[in-house]
Amino acid sequence: MRTIPFRSLEKDHLLPIEQFLFEKYRLKLETLESEQDFPPSMQELAKLHPEIAKTFCSFCEKVQRSTLSEELYLSPEFDISVYNNLRYLPKPIHMHQFFEILYIKDGYCENNVGPDRLMLRSGDICFLAPGVPHQLSLNNHETVSYSILVRASTFQRTFVDIYGNQDIISDFFTKSLYHHNQGTSPYILCKTDNEAIFLDLIDRMSIEEQNPGKFAKRYLNILFETFILELLRLHEEHFTIGKETNNIQFESITTILRYIQSNYEGLTLSETARKFRYSEAHLSRLIKKFTAQSFSEIIKTIKLQKATQLLVNSDMTIAQIVDEIGYTDNSHFYRVFKQCYGITPIQYREQKMQETF
Repeated sequence: MRTIPFRSLEKDHLLPIEQFLFEKYRLKLETLESEQDFPPSMQELAKLHPEIAKTFCSFCEKVQRSTLSEELYLSPEFDISVYNNLRYLPKPIHMHQFFEILYIKDGYCENNVGPDRLMLRSGDICFLAPGVPHQLSLNNHETVSYSILVRASTFQRTFVDIYGNQDIISDFFTKSLYHHNQGTSPYILCKTDNEAIFLDLIDRMSIEEQNPGKFAKRYLNILFETFILELLRLHEEHFTIGKETNNIQFESITTILRYIQSNYEGLTLSETARKFRYSEAHLSRLIKKFTAQSFSEIIKTIKLQKATQLLVNSDMTIAQIVDEIGYTDNSHFYRVFKQCYGITPIQYREQKMQETF
């Protein structure tokens, strides 16, 4: 069950966790996406409310990943999931394995998709393809937005009607799945009049996901297909297609990030530069341009993600985990881990065990 209830977000009214984030970052909203001083101390959050601390810790683990997996964000029972997008939550540039459909109900926000800077406003619906680096900034009280996440791995057999049609949305899904790196569009954007039908369908999808009835999976998929059909019927002529991703830099950084994710242990900037035939300086600039992180920061994030997985899913000692993820100094690992998560590795393991039981 989701900790933040769907449609609990309201224009000009912050949830307690959002109020905390706003107070934490209000003096540096222009650089909110940079991950500086992120996440806040868990001790600070715990003073506010234990449940908020637990919720935020979960969000931190998810949004800090450079590639977000279907397993992490979608329930194995469903092909669709609906999320609230929290305001003032710093989000690094990331990619994901699934499709994301971002709906702006109220207000405005900025969504950087590859080299494109999209200014989204009330009624806008943005489709994002898997494997596309992007970054969403929700740095004001007014914005209320939701994301529909759609499983890509089973899309063709699940949504046969959508896949087989000749329209702008079907074309986007098909090319994203089967023509990657061959002139596909990273996103499509539709300007709507914010008709009530769209929020109603998103609402019904969320309710069915959280409180499934008979044939819930089929019903949820039908609601999603209805959402697509309503969008086409009302606004087929109101779509903007993102620039095709045959941009060499854009495609290169996607491949490089995947390589780093798979080969992080012991990997160096110079080795990666040789692999992709760049100078170290050029590769460093390219990574910074598209991710707002340095090479070493990306490696650190991946190692910490691996550490949290081993803390929860194995009986390995801390020393064994430190060795497994490529750290050579236990005290340095403890320091970096606590700086990121606000608690020690042992406390993290104990907390996760308590949540399980």
